[in-house]
Amino acid sequence: MQKSAIKLTNHQLKLVSDPTYPLTKIEVMERLTTLLHACAAQLRENKLTIGNTQLFECEYKISKGENYKGLPYLVLDYPKINSKKFPILLRTMFWWGKYFSLNILIHDDVKIRIRDNSFYNTNLNDCKLLVSSNIWEQDLAKEDYMHLSKEAMLLKESDYLKISKTVPIESYNELIEYMKFYEDTIQHLEMVK
Repeated sequence: MQKSAIKLTNHQLKLVSDPTYPLTKIEVMERLTTLLHACAAQLRENKLTIGNTQLFECEYKISKGENYKGLPYLVLDYPKINSKKFPILLRTMFWWGKYFSLNILIHDDVKIRIRDNSFYNTNLNDCKLLVSSNIWEQDLAKEDYMHLSKEAMLLKESDYLKISKTVPIESYNELIEYMKFYEDTIQHLEMVK
């Protein structure tokens, strides 16, 4: 009998021989999906409003996938995206092995401005701003993201203002509390008439 040229490492062989990992992964993803439903309920309870959009009246959607840059993920979109161009999105993402990310995307058609310069000196100073045009980039370690500042705002290329924050996976049990990030950020924005 001819042997295959494909070789598995001892670690790979052990992993593929043990059903524990995939079963545990399924259980973890189910629990984190339940957590994201609770986060959506918290967002609804916060009664967030931007301009004419009352976010607490919106539907949400939770999606999951297996391959964002090779890793599984879960996404809570609040409100649910109904078209390619949307006015406002609060996107909470779990990225396996990386972190949770909290993301606010506001299209330029929604005329907002930052209320005052204290915005850059608040607890939001650990946030990042997307400066490239790829609004679906979720790797906050990439150079497409800069620390939130007036200077970074001038470099923004996208039609969306995207402000993001990471939450360590180890802080999953505090994720509902981290939903306050959305409220805190929105408080610093005002509609331009």
